[in-house]
Amino acid sequence: MAEPAREAPRRRADYDTEIATVTPLRHGYYRLQLADGTAYNTTVVAAPPAVGDAVHVRRSPLGTTFFDMAGRSPFAVKPARAR
Repeated sequence: MAEPAREAPRRRADYDTEIATVTPLRHGYYRLQLADGTAYNTTVVAAPPAVGDAVHVRRSPLGTTFFDMAGRSPFAVKPARAR
């Protein structure tokens, strides 16, 4: 008898959190550590958000991650590699 197909666990697609730490990287980029423990690197050169700012993390159907923040245009980020 065949086993029923198991559904893969779903990753959170959209959620709200806040910026815990901002670490400058080379050439005007930043690593943004979120309150939930995840970290992302910015993909555009711009002023960094402030620690404590609220952020809405949004993943597109194609896998790109965007940060939506009050007073800023949405910007793409990529997951930071563990050091």
